[in-house]
Amino acid sequence: MLENLTRFQHYASYKYQIKYPKHQIFTADTWYSAHMMIILSHISALEFWRSGKEFVLRRPDRFPEVDAIGEGAQNLTSSRIKKLRNQGFEFLSEPTHLLVPSDRMRSVRNNVVCHVCSRRIPKGSFIQICEGVYVCRPELAFVQAMRILAFPAAVLTGFEICGAFRMSVNNQPALFQRSPLTTAAAIADYLEQCGGMHGIVEAKHAMRYVRDGSESPMEAKLVILLCFPISLGGYGIPLPVLNQTIPTTDAVRKATGRASFRCDLLWPQAGLAVEYDGADHGERIADDSIRRTALAELGVHTVVTVTKRQMQNEAELDLVVQRLKHCLGINRRMPTCDWSAQRAVLRRTLLYGDDSPIYS
Repeated sequence: MLENLTRFQHYASYKYQIKYPKHQIFTADTWYSAHMMIILSHISALEFWRSGKEFVLRRPDRFPEVDAIGEGAQNLTSSRIKKLRNQGFEFLSEPTHLLVPSDRMRSVRNNVVCHVCSRRIPKGSFIQICEGVYVCRPELAFVQAMRILAFPAAVLTGFEICGAFRMSVNNQPALFQRSPLTTAAAIADYLEQCGGMHGIVEAKHAMRYVRDGSESPMEAKLVILLCFPISLGGYGIPLPVLNQTIPTTDAVRKATGRASFRCDLLWPQAGLAVEYDGADHGERIADDSIRRTALAELGVHTVVTVTKRQMQNEAELDLVVQRLKHCLGINRRMPTCDWSAQRAVLRRTLLYGDDSPIYS
């Protein structure tokens, strides 16, 4: 099935390839059949991918040769949902969100929410996770997030599926050092195949701010705060490269014993880096003086450290941004309009967890 999915490569420790067929789509009549199958979607799909089960993307047998997803939701029973949770999916919250092709296939169960998708969907959009159960692939789940999450939270989800972290789901701890579920390029390719599906316009807008390579939620939130346009509550800083490897020279390698360095946020042409100083970065920033000297020798002359406290304190983050704009050669004129309300919404959504579903 590898020849039937869209190719992309991940920067992580292992690589895998998947291809979507160009111009191959299926409608409600073809993606449902007589088989009793169900599709996890929306919140439930995001919860599945956040559970650390990305290994299913690397197993070709998980992609059905025929995208025939049956009318499982129509006759779904509470016992089947309970059985599903007992099959290793106890992390799924209630209600369970399912995708169906028409109103007549909705379930009326209290513990199920059915989302109708009668539009054409690219083949390869569903992945089998166990007998009779499929999940929307990460790119489709991202499109669905546009309809159920506030815009900043949906963009954060884009960083998550293109990055090496998984946010906490239902009291389970967040996961780090994971392989990316997809890439920004793969999402863009998928969106081009989705036609007029609900959420496409918003998803394409969100992808303007998503980059590969984020390694933690706070790192991704910092990028959003800095790089969202002023009209959306951000500072309008150009997007950086995330966690790019910088090879060392012989002299630097001899002095530090390091073959390479990485910076959380990097603007290579400006020789500017930003490091988020969180608990998981303690060892890396402990030898700060040697690190900064080495980076300067490698062309990164300015390294700015940002802490959680600075992110939460708007006045302190303003000072950080002034320095970044100076290093980037950005005119520091004050905006002509008052965007304080937008900034308050963005900060509340990202920093204080106001990202609950907003079904529309």
